[in-house]
Amino acid sequence: MFKLLVCFCITNIIITIKSQCYQGQWECKDSACIRYIKQCNGEFDCRDQSDELDCKNCTSDAWPCKKNDKCIKNSLRCDGTKDCPDNSDETDCVTCLQGAYRCNNSECIRESNRCNGYRECSDNSDELSCDICKFSGFRCDDRECILASYRCNGKIECRDSSDEKDCDICKGQSWKCNTNQCISRNQICDGKEDCEDKSDETICICSDQQVKCDNKICIHASQVCDGINNCYDNSDEKNCRTPCNKLEWTCHSGQCIETGQRCDGTAHCSDKSDEIDCFCSEAKFNLVIALESSESQFLKLFLQDLLRDIAVNNKNVRVGIMGYGDQALTIFQLSTTARKVDMLDAVTNFKWSFSHNANYEAAFSNILVMSTPDDNDKRQNLQTILIFTTSTLDESNYLSAAKGAKLVQENGVKIVAIGVSLKNETYLDLIASPPADENTLAVQYFEDLHLEARKLVSWLCPKDQLLKGVPQNNLTTSTTDKETTNSTNLPDLIIVLIVSLVVIIIVLVLTIVSIKLKLLEKLGCFSSRNSTNAKQKKDYLDIDHYDYLLQEKRNSDSKITQELKNGLKQFISSIMFCS
Repeated sequence: MFKLLVCFCITNIIITIKSQCYQGQWECKDSACIRYIKQCNGEFDCRDQSDELDCKNCTSDAWPCKKNDKCIKNSLRCDGTKDCPDNSDETDCVTCLQGAYRCNNSECIRESNRCNGYRECSDNSDELSCDICKFSGFRCDDRECILASYRCNGKIECRDSSDEKDCDICKGQSWKCNTNQCISRNQICDGKEDCEDKSDETICICSDQQVKCDNKICIHASQVCDGINNCYDNSDEKNCRTPCNKLEWTCHSGQCIETGQRCDGTAHCSDKSDEIDCFCSEAKFNLVIALESSESQFLKLFLQDLLRDIAVNNKNVRVGIMGYGDQALTIFQLSTTARKVDMLDAVTNFKWSFSHNANYEAAFSNILVMSTPDDNDKRQNLQTILIFTTSTLDESNYLSAAKGAKLVQENGVKIVAIGVSLKNETYLDLIASPPADENTLAVQYFEDLHLEARKLVSWLCPKDQLLKGVPQNNLTTSTTDKETTNSTNLPDLIIVLIVSLVVIIIVLVLTIVSIKLKLLEKLGCFSSRNSTNAKQKKDYLDIDHYDYLLQEKRNSDSKITQELKNGLKQFISSIMFCS
């Protein structure tokens, strides 16, 4: 009996809780009450919007979504705005309401979303056949619009692939083909030719001085286990014998020393391997390095890789370093007591500042001061070589840079110009020493600079031809080559002159013979015509004959003189043409 009473009481309590709304009302999930006819009418009458959920049937002025059992107003159907969670109110539309755009697949979107670079239509038809792309979007060659950020990112977004062509810089983890096409770095050496020029696969053939990474890219053997991810997949840093960091150099014995102690003229490794295979060990020249202030960590890596294998000491090669931006500052002066370790420490401690417009006038003025020969320098016949990096060279400042470079070159300095992320790399030709195509280098990013350090070292001091005295390499213009060219062309010029002279003489002789023949013919005709005349006219004829012969001689002399003049003119013209 007691148990039944308890159950009855609990049941009564539950019934009391659920019957808060009056008859003809519907209770929302938050216990609020609305009129029953307002449930599933397409309008939210409950504050928690529960009156439009779990609707099996919608009222006549509402439209049922295909999923979620939700009702919306009929006026919201095909208006270009998503009201149903499944967007079914904007599909299978015969027409779209005013202010909406009908996709090719019968979906409706807002007209304002047309050609904005975002794909609103599931078939992407809202971004096709666009005359103008909104919000500075990128317009593909086939008039499709995509977001500007998709341009040159290594991923094909345009149907015609035009977003990855003619790229000045490839963004993110993309790689630039030789044809200025951008592809993903994952596509390099994957066995498939993704670049139009196939350059993504041709770089996979390694030379004797290179090793192949796990991703099949080739790098120089000296870059293995140097603490830098040169392979991009870090395979060049695997299985290294010693944990030397990126600021250290690994001896053959596994010992770690400072990078600045490599090739400085003093053995620091226990096996003396740090003084083996050093470049420029017999060369004597000054090297000035001018760096535009920007990505400091990459500039430090570049200098470290550039100077690491060069025999920098007081006897042969000396190095000066400067940084420039709004102003030019000397980082390390050319000195007779300079040590490579001190140079790299000075670069590390230098306070770099980024500048959008470098002061090239100040930079080259400082270079002139740094490259001025030291009276106490006992080295003779020195050559000064300038490695000049720039990342802001463009049409607004190239004249100032070219003017400063010309002044420096006139003072005997040879310039190698390196551009980083330049929009127009041809401006480098105005800075570099001739021939410009051999003395210019361009990279896409600052992080790529250190990868080119080995090439610069080879330019300075070829391993198979160690320099002695003044560097004679492709950084300088060889006068011997010019003399050889001139001496080679001289015999050809003499032959041309001789042939021309012979032709002119033959023409003159033929002309003279022709005139003489014509004169004899005329004299014969005159004599025959006058043989039948009367004797009483003899004196008159004799006088006339004499005058006629005299006139003919004058005419003949005049023609010969004119022919000689014409021949002389032809001779002079041929000489001028040949020269």
